[in-house]
Amino acid sequence: MKKGLSLLLSHIFVVVGLFGQMLFFPLCAQTVSEQQPFRICAGKAVALPLVEKRAELEKKIGFPVEIRMATSAQCLVALQRGVSDMALIGGGFTKTLQGAHRSFPSAIPQKHRMEVFPIGNAIFYFAVHEKNPVGELTLAQVEEICLGNINNWMDVGVGDSPIAPIIQPQGTAARNVMDNFVLKGRPPSGGAVLAASQIEVLAFLRANHNGLGFLSESCLAKGVKKVSCETVFEDVVEMVTIGPPGAEQKKIIEAAGVILSLEQKPVGGL
Repeated sequence: MKKGLSLLLSHIFVVVGLFGQMLFFPLCAQTVSEQQPFRICAGKAVALPLVEKRAELEKKIGFPVEIRMATSAQCLVALQRGVSDMALIGGGFTKTLQGAHRSFPSAIPQKHRMEVFPIGNAIFYFAVHEKNPVGELTLAQVEEICLGNINNWMDVGVGDSPIAPIIQPQGTAARNVMDNFVLKGRPPSGGAVLAASQIEVLAFLRANHNGLGFLSESCLAKGVKKVSCETVFEDVVEMVTIGPPGAEQKKIIEAAGVILSLEQKPVGGL
């Protein structure tokens, strides 16, 4: 009787053990195979080429990423709220933070919690439709166009058509750079089209032969061309984290710098 009971219990333990393994091992396999993506929020001038080359980025770093395109100000708010693991911004951290304060007063990022690391330089250009005959503008000319004082291409020696300038709002990298080099604290032309992103600027220029926009080098694409100018419109691309950057952030920055063709800057601690 005792032997029969012992044999029965041993069979039950074996069955329970096998059943537990059936549940446990698939769970482990699911955890390993479905790694949560690393969340990147990037200013749209930076994000566009990263999105297009996401497979290349993931191959270089060895883990999946989720890239969210937003304004640089929105990226700081997303980082602060914990819905992003890292922010890549342009236009300067201080100005971007000020833009976040204006746009999102109920979710003001806490500057003291954020660590900022310059990772490279990005170049911006004034750009036009590929069939626009203009090839060069002086800094004074682009200033007058952006301020609304020059409204016809004839005034810069190119045909006789109205100029259709397009700009981005404050808080974006492109607008911060334009403010630094061109507007210099002055309000832009009231007739300028307002675009939410670099993607919208690119689409507008492709569709409008008389348009004039401001694009990062990485966003120049088929259908538009850059306009030569004696001034180099340079911007610092910065990585922002909550606390010191970890191994994953370091891998992303190294790979992203190559993909974005940034002129790398030495970064303390990286």
